[in-house]
Amino acid sequence: MTYTALCTLLALGDDLSRVNRKGIVTALKHLQKPDGSFASTASGTENDMRFVYCACAISTLLNDWSGVDIDRAVNYIVNSTAFDHAFGQGPYQEAHGGSTYCAIASLALMGKLDAIGFQVWCIHLQIYTLFLLMFTSTHTHTRAGPHQERCSGSPSRSFIQLCG
Repeated sequence: MTYTALCTLLALGDDLSRVNRKGIVTALKHLQKPDGSFASTASGTENDMRFVYCACAISTLLNDWSGVDIDRAVNYIVNSTAFDHAFGQGPYQEAHGGSTYCAIASLALMGKLDAIGFQVWCIHLQIYTLFLLMFTSTHTHTRAGPHQERCSGSPSRSFIQLCG
């Protein structure tokens, strides 16, 4: 919610001067788990790649990274790499477009794209994108059911922009 609130304030033209930056940064410190991920709340109901991204975005918006242990966050992201070079919500989880976007964007915000060999990663993405285009253009999908790999298309377009 903090990420969304800050984005909303900025969209409305606020300069964030009245935001309790110290309180937010302190909260981030408490929300980071030993594995490098971030919990969604203090009660710790969920922790995964989405909240790593939120923590990185918040730190960028506030221009204060003191609430994030960057090395642990990078380690969590790297450990969430799947066999296909995409990223899951956490280690040993299935990769998909949304979590891959969160992982790559987080690394970019932290200035740590080199942790995954980003140039090589972009080559894998280009191959994956060709595969995706080939199968979606022939209406053949790699996963059966109502969620036939459609969830990967939009994030893949964003990655192409990141790769230049």
